[in-house]
Amino acid sequence: KTDVDYTITSDKYLSKDDSEKKDKIFEEVRKRNIPREIIEQYKTISVSDKITIYDRMQILTPMQLTEIKALISRLNYNMQISWNGFQEIINILKPIIRDAKLLELVNATCRDRNYSLITAKVHFYLSGGFFGLLQYNAQGTIYDNAMRNTADMVYNVFKYQLVKYLGIFNLIYQHVIAHKEGISMDEVSGITTLLQKLEYNAFSSKALILSDYGVPFRLVEYFDDPNGRKHFDSYEQYIDNKISHII
Repeated sequence: KTDVDYTITSDKYLSKDDSEKKDKIFEEVRKRNIPREIIEQYKTISVSDKITIYDRMQILTPMQLTEIKALISRLNYNMQISWNGFQEIINILKPIIRDAKLLELVNATCRDRNYSLITAKVHFYLSGGFFGLLQYNAQGTIYDNAMRNTADMVYNVFKYQLVKYLGIFNLIYQHVIAHKEGISMDEVSGITTLLQKLEYNAFSSKALILSDYGVPFRLVEYFDDPNGRKHFDSYEQYIDNKISHII
C-alpha cells in the first residue's frame, strides 16, 4: 500500500510494516500539529505530500507571501491572476504533483521563461474563457487538435488535477496564515474563488447545478450572469429547452 491508502484503510487490513509506516507518518503530523481537516480532505493527495507542503509554507519569505497575497487580492477583485503570485504557488506545489499531464505543464515554460506553461494557460482561461484558451492553444497547430487539447485541459486537468493541488495549498495556506496572525481560518482570504471557477466555471446556485449537469459553457455563463443574454446557437438552444425544467 501507499500512504494514500493509510487514511482510507481500516487498521485490520494493514500489515505490520504498513502499520509501522502509518504510525511514523502520523507522528510527523502530530509534531507539526497539522489539523485533522487538512489530513481528511483531498485524500488522493498523500499525507506525506501534505506534510511536504506544510513544511514549505513555514519557510516562505516575506516577498513570496506578498506575491501570493497580491494574487488573492486580484482574484477577488476581477478573477484574474497575478502571474508572479500564481507561479509562487506552482513552485510550492511542484514537488508533490504526480499527474503526468499537469506536471508536463508545470515543467514547461511559456515564452517568458520565468513562468510555467500552466500559469500562462490559467491566465488565458480566466481572461478569455474556453475560447481564450483555445486561441492560445491553436497557435502553430491544427485547430482540431487545439480544440481537443483545450477540452481535455479544461474538463480534466483544470477541473480535477489542478483543483486538487490548489485546494490543498489553499487549506494549508489559510491554516498557516491564521496561526501566524492569531486569527481564525475563516478570516483568511484564500484562492477559493479560483477553485470554484476552475471546477465549476460558475458561482450562482443555478449555474453550479448546470455545470454539474455538464451543459455547454455558454449556458453556464448565461445563468451565472444576472444580466446575461441568450446568444445561443441551435445546439445550445436545444439544451436550454431541455434543462428548463431543472431551472
